[in-house]
Amino acid sequence: ITDEDDEEVDQNFRREIVKPGTEEKIIGMTSKGSEKGRYEFRHDGRLIYEWDQSLDEVNIYVKPPPGIAADMIECEIKPRRIRLGLRGNPPFLDEETFGFIVQNESSWTFVDGEITIILTKMRKAETWESALKGRGQVDPMTKEEIKKKIMLER
Repeated sequence: ITDEDDEEVDQNFRREIVKPGTEEKIIGMTSKGSEKGRYEFRHDGRLIYEWDQSLDEVNIYVKPPPGIAADMIECEIKPRRIRLGLRGNPPFLDEETFGFIVQNESSWTFVDGEITIILTKMRKAETWESALKGRGQVDPMTKEEIKKKIMLER
């Protein structure tokens, strides 16, 4: 690998030393979202949603197709699951959340062409590795960054 190639790798991956004195292991880096603090979940190269979290909330951001109005959207929030889609159609998202949420304190909004699902964590300060279970878990370094951010919010 040339120095130029190495710089390109560094932009897309992180290096992690497994044990002192051993070779570096290259691990995938969590994709950053469109705004600071957001993370992306992509499937087959397509952006499915972005998400972020704070001390007591996890937010999921979804861009629906153009021409969609709020009254066309169906969003169901349960203590361990969210379902999001267009009324009368199969859901776009129907997934288990990474952690438990407080259903009656969670909500969703549709503003400026973006759906925001606000999930209130059952256990404040718990670090979620992804918004939805098994979908786009953050890499170990990003997880530590999130933990630090949450600790600073306390």
